[in-house]
Amino acid sequence: MHTGYLFYILFLLLPLISLSCLKEVNRPFDSDIRDKLNYIPESVNYISYFNIQKLKSSKYFRFLYSAQSDNVKDLILILKNNFKLNLRNDVSEIIYAYDINNDFKYFVIKGDFIQHNETIDSIKSLYFFYPDSQTLFLSNDSTIIKRIKYFENIESLTNGKIYSFLSSTVRFKSSFWAASVGGEIAREIIGSKGLNGENLEKIISSINFISLSFEARSELKFSSTWLCKDYFTASLVKSIFDWMIPTAKLTNPQDSFNEEFSKMNFKINVDKLEINYLMNEKSIERINKSYLNKKFKINIEN
Repeated sequence: MHTGYLFYILFLLLPLISLSCLKEVNRPFDSDIRDKLNYIPESVNYISYFNIQKLKSSKYFRFLYSAQSDNVKDLILILKNNFKLNLRNDVSEIIYAYDINNDFKYFVIKGDFIQHNETIDSIKSLYFFYPDSQTLFLSNDSTIIKRIKYFENIESLTNGKIYSFLSSTVRFKSSFWAASVGGEIAREIIGSKGLNGENLEKIISSINFISLSFEARSELKFSSTWLCKDYFTASLVKSIFDWMIPTAKLTNPQDSFNEEFSKMNFKINVDKLEINYLMNEKSIERINKSYLNKKFKINIEN
């Protein structure tokens, strides 16, 4: 079981959306990012992108690093201890994907790799090779490593519905984003609030895709989209969070995060629940002090 800190932040932020929606243009992915996504198979259930080079000088870097999956943090230790790579100086970008059904992990790392070696090797149950002098690919799926090395076709993520979902739901595509196929991550969020049994299963099965992304400037912009089966499901999920906000305030009236609720709201766009929230250092301080920070650690990789 792979525990992720990332989507517990989603629990904190889902009920929290600014009425003045952030109007960034929904640009396509840069070709460089898309090229690296070509290494990821369509079978994955979860994927994240972390641009260290762009974010390392940001005052929000520590917060965004803490939001990474445990598997990404384990990878960073491997890069440091076994590849002698410094996170801030040698690594530019990390793409991580996970296939729940087969327990396969995939990592694509962009950096400055002086010791370029095209042979397939393994370390700590991960096979790896360098597609080029600036890319390191690691996975516990030895088959896909060999197929990519020998230029065999794979069912790439970029040729299927996941890439289409990512393109249409991830607002900030060049800093830090993550996405999960299906509604499983919602189970602990809305299930924890008393919704369970048949009603919970109907909602979970009607959520197709959930994404979130951050853009760090003087303030930290957060955006998330829940792609649902239809307008009814999106409205139902919204109504659950409409109920959760006053409940949280009544249950924990002195909690530090209550002050943030008044800044936020969210909206329905056809079959999507769209979420935007403008954070600052004070917001993060309130998250860290909140009881929610201690109570919820959403397991998004099962």
